[in-house]
Amino acid sequence: MAFERSEVKRQEFEARRLAVEAEVRTAFCEFVYAERAVDLVRQNLELVRHMEEVARIRYSTGGADHPDISRAQIELGLVEDRLATLVDRRGPLRARVNAALGREPQAPLPGPKTLAARELHLDDDEVLALLSRWNPELRAGAHAIAAAVHATDLAEKERFPDFAIGLDYISTGDALSAGVPDSGKDPLLVSLSLDLPVQRARIAAGVREARANLRAERLRRTELENTLVARAATALSRLRDATRKIALYGATLIPRAADSLAATETAYRAGNASFLDLVDAERLLLEFQLEQQRALADHGRDWAELERLIGGVLEAVATLEETP
Repeated sequence: MAFERSEVKRQEFEARRLAVEAEVRTAFCEFVYAERAVDLVRQNLELVRHMEEVARIRYSTGGADHPDISRAQIELGLVEDRLATLVDRRGPLRARVNAALGREPQAPLPGPKTLAARELHLDDDEVLALLSRWNPELRAGAHAIAAAVHATDLAEKERFPDFAIGLDYISTGDALSAGVPDSGKDPLLVSLSLDLPVQRARIAAGVREARANLRAERLRRTELENTLVARAATALSRLRDATRKIALYGATLIPRAADSLAATETAYRAGNASFLDLVDAERLLLEFQLEQQRALADHGRDWAELERLIGGVLEAVATLEETP
């Protein structure tokens, strides 16, 4: 029982370690997203300034109305406000990462300038199988059940009498009385005891309690497994969704939005498009770029959640699962 309970504590420690690791990785993904969002909005700010300059040139040549300049200035103010909001957001996110790492809130954070997506080569059933085998919380539950089994066995053994045999040896030293028989001899004592289980009601109550604790541990582990499976299914669904979005924005939507912006600017310069069309194209490109970065951050968050649930790095645990 003591060994199984010590294993419960060891697995609880491992679960806590994985939770801290997942929190660090999730917080860092959010921090990198904020950094990339700031960079993108700054680039967009330069683009809006360029658009304002184009509107001024067209206005000076009579090719555009003054409202185009006003719209450009309004858009410039909106982008500047969005940039200020994102810059302010970086501080709390940096503090969150440093708090998880046990560092000062404003300590610098080195790291990648962008997030990268990884491909999951396991299907849902394989991930759930890894969870069932390696999740430290479930393993702690298994050890708790084993300890309860031993406790039940011990409680049932209380029905039987306890026998004890003792052997004692006494060193008396040198003889003190000459001529006295056995003086100075060391005695050897043999004892036999019998403890009868006469308190039957107490013993029966102890057995019932032990069995109830065993049932409770089994139900607790079943409930925990159902909860963890639901969390894993949610993380897998979100991971697939983020992966699709990353590919969609990177391969299709962002390139097309960039082409659309360039074409709209050319048309505006030629007088074949309105300034509102140019603003819409600029906003669309920025939103697609931000959504891609959001999907990358979500991908990192869900990957960290899955590795927390399966008890380690996905590739490493999958390899270990395949080893005979």
